[in-house]
Amino acid sequence: MHPGRLLALATCLAPLATPAQAEFRRITEEDSYLAAVKGRRVVSPVSTMRIRPDWSYSATRADGSQVSGAWTWDSGYFCFNESTNRSRTYCQVIYRDGARLLIVPDRGRGEPFLAEIR
Repeated sequence: MHPGRLLALATCLAPLATPAQAEFRRITEEDSYLAAVKGRRVVSPVSTMRIRPDWSYSATRADGSQVSGAWTWDSGYFCFNESTNRSRTYCQVIYRDGARLLIVPDRGRGEPFLAEIR
C-alpha cells in the first residue's frame, strides 16, 4: 500500500483506538459480506446503501439523490455499478469490526472511510 494511503488509514482508525483496540479484519468472501449487511443499511458519509442478495442495491447519496444498480463480489472486492452508468464499475476493499466497516475505494488504493451497519 502507498505510504500516503497508510497515513490516511491510520488517521481514519486513530479515533477508534480504545483499550480494546479496533480489530478490523478484511472481508474476503461474498457470503461473509452478505451475512453482515443483508437486510440492513450501510451508512457512511458518502451514502446510505441497502445491499440485496439478488445482486442489486439502492442508495441515498449524501446530497439526497437516489441511485441503484448491481453489485458483485470479485476476487475479494465488493464491486458495484450504477444503473445510470453500467460501464463504470467501482470496487472496494471492505474491513469489518462488529457493526463498523472500513471501506477503501479503488481496489484498496483510494481514501478510506468509515461506515456503520445499522
